[in-house]
Amino acid sequence: MMNSSSPPVTVWIYGAAGLTPFFALAALAIALQDAARASALHALHIYGAVILSFLGGCRWGFSCAGYGDGATSRALAISVTPSLFAGGALWIGLPNIVGPLLAAGLAAMLIEDWRACRAGETPPWWLRLRIPLSAGAILALLAPTVAA
Repeated sequence: MMNSSSPPVTVWIYGAAGLTPFFALAALAIALQDAARASALHALHIYGAVILSFLGGCRWGFSCAGYGDGATSRALAISVTPSLFAGGALWIGLPNIVGPLLAAGLAAMLIEDWRACRAGETPPWWLRLRIPLSAGAILALLAPTVAA
């Protein structure tokens, strides 16, 4: 089943569940005012940074598991970059900048995952999972900025 081009059902379930905080926090950030809005927006950004870091961790795991050429310097460097980028985005701390930066980081990671999947550096089903989940996360990170 793990070599199938379709993600396992449990992976879909957990992946979809991972979108719930994105949508809930984005909705709160849009609906609330002042300090409550700032708090929801900050929580959304922290969650986005955690998920971006998680994607780097997935890539670390794939390379250490022997996908592609294995744990090469390039593969490991790509896997730590999302965490560094996410931390930098949070460090900037400007609410109207952090969401779009994290969305850009997710988009960049999706593009890199597209390349990696084609090169056999991920499970065959990885891209089919990543496209809809990344689209949802990106939209949620951008929505409060667009709605402001």
